[in-house]
Amino acid sequence: MKVRRKFVLIGVVLAAVLSCPFFGFVYNLPDEELDGGWDIFIKPSPSFQFVFKNPAETKYDLVPFDQLDDARKEATRRYCKLRYGLDDIAECYRWMMV
Repeated sequence: MKVRRKFVLIGVVLAAVLSCPFFGFVYNLPDEELDGGWDIFIKPSPSFQFVFKNPAETKYDLVPFDQLDDARKEATRRYCKLRYGLDDIAECYRWMMV
């Protein structure tokens, strides 16, 4: 019986480790309607980044892409690619507003 538990435990740990590149966590800032918190999502392509924060987001609003500095623009492009699987910034902003 102990051997069976050992194999089940190894299988569960192995499944958790192998599935990690396909899941991510994003922190949503609180707004007037909702409390902030962590949401889990399935990534469109695997990566070893697990924790995400929207670089275009400030305290209560989304900063337009053309008003971001160069570092935040690049971070926003990377965020859109990893979080939504999108290269189109306008489409990504539409998804961020949902």
